[in-house]
Amino acid sequence: MKVSEIDIKNYRSLRDVNISTEEILALIGRNNVGKSNVIKALRLFFEGSTRWMDEECYFNCETEEPIRIQIRFEELNDWEKEIWEDSLPSWYDKEKLVLGKEFICTDPDSMDIEKENFVVLKIPEPEWLLLTFYNTLLFNLLTKLLWVKTSWGSLFHTFRIKIW
Repeated sequence: MKVSEIDIKNYRSLRDVNISTEEILALIGRNNVGKSNVIKALRLFFEGSTRWMDEECYFNCETEEPIRIQIRFEELNDWEKEIWEDSLPSWYDKEKLVLGKEFICTDPDSMDIEKENFVVLKIPEPEWLLLTFYNTLLFNLLTKLLWVKTSWGSLFHTFRIKIW
């Protein structure tokens, strides 16, 4: 499995950062531009521990907006595909996987942090889905049947399915 893209939102000095990776990734820049914060965000994503989080972990100390870290994996091996096979719909491209974590501050005074893990699925829009009626119908159906959170993209519907 190879990391092909990293999205970090509202984490420390990183308001909205998208990093596309190649075979080798090097973070180079002046002091205080956020290189260490990218590494800290990746650590937060992979470890998932909120023990050391405080209001300074949120961009401009604004805890109203959640921290979102999303990583796109490609070139999954057979074992990795098998692990995700039961969790993802049969129509989903098993060659790519987008996982995300969202950290929501539920109480700024005590810094209670709620963590949500999700898988992001992108579905191309057929022409008939461009009609508002069908969008609403499809959205209602999916949210009731699959407990799906959704946000609309320009050419794709993006579904976040909560996992573990």
